Amino acid sequence: MLRLKLDTKTILIVDDYANMRSILREMLRTLGCQRLIEASTGEEALAILRNRRIDIVVCDYNLGAGLDGQQLLEQARGEGVVGLATVFILVTAENSSEMILGALESLPDEYLAKPFTKDLLNARLQRALARREPLTQVAHALTKQGAPAALIALDKLLAQPSQRRLDLLRIQADLALQCGQLDRAAAACEAALSQRPLAWALVYSGRIAEAKQDFVTADAQYRQAIELTPHFMEAHDRLAALCESREREEEALTLWQQAAQRSPKSVHRQRRLAKLAQKLDRPDLAEPAWQRVQTLAKQMHCLTAADYAGEVETLVALGNLPLAKKRCAELVTHCRRDPLAPWWFVVARLHYVHATANEEERTQVLKLLETQLAQEKPPSELGQALAAALTQLGEHSRASLVV
Repeated sequence: MLRLKLDTKTILIVDDYANMRSILREMLRTLGCQRLIEASTGEEALAILRNRRIDIVVCDYNLGAGLDGQQLLEQARGEGVVGLATVFILVTAENSSEMILGALESLPDEYLAKPFTKDLLNARLQRALARREPLTQVAHALTKQGAPAALIALDKLLAQPSQRRLDLLRIQADLALQCGQLDRAAAACEAALSQRPLAWALVYSGRIAEAKQDFVTADAQYRQAIELTPHFMEAHDRLAALCESREREEEALTLWQQAAQRSPKSVHRQRRLAKLAQKLDRPDLAEPAWQRVQTLAKQMHCLTAADYAGEVETLVALGNLPLAKKRCAELVTHCRRDPLAPWWFVVARLHYVHATANEEERTQVLKLLETQLAQEKPPSELGQALAAALTQLGEHSRASLVV
């Protein structure tokens, strides 16, 4: 295998222990790496990724109280600051099932278990670079011109013989779906599946079927992907969401539960579980999920006023009024930058007032609602949440005004 030089690569080392950063720094220097940057937290690493081009990230899984390595990778990918050509290596001494499934779900280029040698680190770097290096032009086109231009650049790679054709077909399917080119995405999946069964190709085929309103085929494809690769969590999520959208809500609830138990470190998954359990009057299932949302979303700085309001409704249903009152106060304090926070505060207080039957507080929150309505009408989802809370309170005429 051709050995790729590391001296031109900018490498970000992320570890909360100074000693481990020093060890990694010396290992990388002996491998010829010259452009080394260090970060001690996930937040610091994210700020660096946002402000400069990084070729390789070597990141520990555990990073203290803030973002962990999995969450850093997910958020950085979501923001586009870790792109198709960026290598991300996740390092950890842990071997818990939660950590392993989380690492697999976030799909780092390599997973490196401590302790490891310089030679093993080099081997993983070389393997990951060999996979990512050809994607430089595709990544550049995607950043500068969008998915259609990236597909053109990718076609040039697919026209050449490659041992990594399946990786390229996966990227092609993803980009084609982004562009709404369903037939092109389907062709990429079919080409991949002609070589061997692949969970990602089955899931993309399911997504294509959903886009074509063929829900029976989509359901079957997601289930086949789960049977083939049980830890491929996107298949679980897609199947649960499909069941929910088709009003098979009890089945969806079971699927969200199973997915959250299998790999619990997804804010999105915990939110979906909490909301559906709440809708189906299962506060016993909703509250643990809301607690996970609180923990995970705080780490990722994405906790919303809607999360607080949802948990308040569940806490009221469980009769935990002291904590419900505390969450109402936290909503105001912690969600000042959320433009929808005033509306969600009203929703939360309406649920709380219904439980306390305090007439003075009832009058106050209804006046607050009138003040909000005088300024603007709430967005659709919020209007429905307000209407439900008002109806529960017996305020049917007001409920009709907010939807």
